[in-house]
Amino acid sequence: MNKEGKCLEYYFDSKTFTKDQLIKNIEEAKLEFPNKKVETNLFLNEWGVYILKINFKDKIEYVSDLKEKRKNRKVLLLTE
Repeated sequence: MNKEGKCLEYYFDSKTFTKDQLIKNIEEAKLEFPNKKVETNLFLNEWGVYILKINFKDKIEYVSDLKEKRKNRKVLLLTE
């Protein structure tokens, strides 16, 4: 399984958007989804395009917890 989880990328023209506008919109969007664990990364590339990468961490933790529970259950069944 992918260790990074679900990742989305968005591209914004630096002539149209400022970094402050993008950061403000990111923070407002995070408030709309309080139960999601989201990691964002915003940077300007060499061609003047802002790249916003959004990584969702919830799915990774859920699947790893599920795998751990299955592993523990198998161990318990084998030891009985």
